[in-house]
Amino acid sequence: MPAEAPPTLVMVYSPTCPHCVAMQPAWQQVRAALRGVMPVKEYEVSELNMRAAVGRDALASIAAATTEGVPHIFVACPRSSKMVMHTGPRDSTSLMRFVVSSVRSMGTSSRRPHHGTS
Repeated sequence: MPAEAPPTLVMVYSPTCPHCVAMQPAWQQVRAALRGVMPVKEYEVSELNMRAAVGRDALASIAAATTEGVPHIFVACPRSSKMVMHTGPRDSTSLMRFVVSSVRSMGTSSRRPHHGTS
């Protein structure tokens, strides 16, 4: 049996959404901290249904089925039904805490993220 794909941090956004634009600095800090630790994906909401319809992108399918507004952030394992939605603050510290607790709650392992000192 093949190993399950690692957990992936996903954000669905719109470039015209003020909340999405405002959280970009925090999102970029989190992306940088997770580089080499776990996959991070972004989907623009206008492209999401097209990607999901193609059927080859499991994360896009999950995001399309669960996104009601943007920004929409979650951690998911692409080949399973495991998913944890982020509902807290959108600063980099809160997002990193969310990632760590989500990975732990899924019972999967990931290398420890590097927390920058910015």
